[in-house]
Amino acid sequence: MAVKCREVMELHELYLDRALEAGARISLEAHLSGCSSCQKQLEELGTLDARLERAVAPVGDPTFAAEVMHRIRIDHTPAAQPLRRTFSMRSLISHAGIAAAAAVLAIALWPKQGDTEGPIVRWASGNATAAGQLLRRDASFLPGQTLEVAPGGRLAWTDARGTVQQLAPFAGDAARARLESEGVTRLDRGLLTVSAVDPIEIRSPLGSARLEGGTVASLRREDDRGLMMDVHEGRATLEGSDRRLELRAGESGRVVADGPERVLPPEPIDLAPWEAKVDELEAENRKLHERGKGLEQEVLSLTAQLTEALTNNQQLGERLLQIESTVTEAQVQALMDDFETSAQVGMLYPLVAEAIQLAPRFREMGSRGIDLLSEVISTSDSSEQRLLAVLILRRIETPAVIPPLQAALQIKDEAGNMARQIAAAGLSIIDAEAMSSVLRSRFEAENEDIGVRINSAIGLARMGDRPAIDFLVDMYRDESADPRDREGALQALLVANRPEAAPLFREIATDEKVEIGVRAAAFSFLGDVRDQQSLELVQKVADDPAVPAEIRKVAQRAYNRITGTDFYR
Repeated sequence: MAVKCREVMELHELYLDRALEAGARISLEAHLSGCSSCQKQLEELGTLDARLERAVAPVGDPTFAAEVMHRIRIDHTPAAQPLRRTFSMRSLISHAGIAAAAAVLAIALWPKQGDTEGPIVRWASGNATAAGQLLRRDASFLPGQTLEVAPGGRLAWTDARGTVQQLAPFAGDAARARLESEGVTRLDRGLLTVSAVDPIEIRSPLGSARLEGGTVASLRREDDRGLMMDVHEGRATLEGSDRRLELRAGESGRVVADGPERVLPPEPIDLAPWEAKVDELEAENRKLHERGKGLEQEVLSLTAQLTEALTNNQQLGERLLQIESTVTEAQVQALMDDFETSAQVGMLYPLVAEAIQLAPRFREMGSRGIDLLSEVISTSDSSEQRLLAVLILRRIETPAVIPPLQAALQIKDEAGNMARQIAAAGLSIIDAEAMSSVLRSRFEAENEDIGVRINSAIGLARMGDRPAIDFLVDMYRDESADPRDREGALQALLVANRPEAAPLFREIATDEKVEIGVRAAAFSFLGDVRDQQSLELVQKVADDPAVPAEIRKVAQRAYNRITGTDFYR
């Protein structure tokens, strides 16, 4: 489990003192690499400790600070590795006597007004400038000059009263501030850390912060946003819009357009419930995995049963697979005889299965295979034989099969309607534009078989033909029509995939009387339409727990296709 921020905060000072054991240090650094909040707090704490350590540097009696440090470390450092830090420069000055000594030493340490021309730079890294001039350590600058620090840099200075201020970029933008007068700093952008000896005011366009003497605080501001302040030591006041807010050590606040407001620290996240949920999901996943193995065995069993069910036509399949590259007239006649003896009226499902098996072989034969199937269509007396030939041509799906499919539109016998329906569907899919006149003639023939008209309308609808689209929509909405014809019209609209049909599919998607599978298909269609109404419907259903899970999943995938994003993110 990851180290919590609250536990990490207790180790910051030990880390700065290099007093952590190796294991604790590695865990802390791993947490810091992914937590910007703890990184910022550690940086602020390091700045404070550095400032205070300078303040208690040996002045006058050179043994004073060393003796104090030695005594504190002896009194407060246990023999075993401490769990949390027992000593820091901040805890040192919390004692009244040492705090007083630190204040005296700090005033003595920094230069007085008149010793220099202005505030003294104590640290400058990266591109830090005053009025455009590059700053270096121990340089001085004049009040009123604009200070700027580029990303990656830092600038720390002290004024005549001993107050230390550090300016650094924040949120990837350059930092900018200006010392308007003694004890007054304007922060335009960036992070400003202040260790105030005397009272100081930090101004911004929306308001200001007043720090009492002895206060340590961090202030940050981004463009067009308020002034944020964290008080680490002492007391401070935020002012804005004629309102005031007093803050003490450990409190935070900000000034926004309506005035100052208090900012509460985030509650620590308890990961225990989430870890328990992960364990639960992993256990469920293991169960599903085992169930998947069982389903796989069931599928294999069903496949074996299906294979056995197709054995009635196996001899025909083996016969056709033995056809060599040169097809003789005798072989054609033998093929016809096989069709005559093996195919029976009403065996459409086995014929489709055979077509799926045989289509690759005829495709490999190229023009010879297509010529053979064309001859079957034009010369065979068997309706089932011609139907199987049309099914195979439909599976090949190359421009070369268009002429025999056109010829199949002329079949008129007991199985002719089915063959013509399949031929019309094939022409619609393979090259609807080239076959538009043929398809239109079949579609507009009112005495034509309704299935042929529906399959002819597929190609016209794919090209955006409004009468064909309206015909299919009206056919589905006609509750008095044959259910098979209504289902065929809906399938045709799904294949055509035209946005003009979106209103119908939105109705189907929200109609609870419609089967779940049909509603799911409607949502899948809307995912390709990608208009605003479809997006709003898909988004609403995808997030509605009252909707069946099967439909929600399809709606979520449709949302991903419309927006190009992940619904779960």
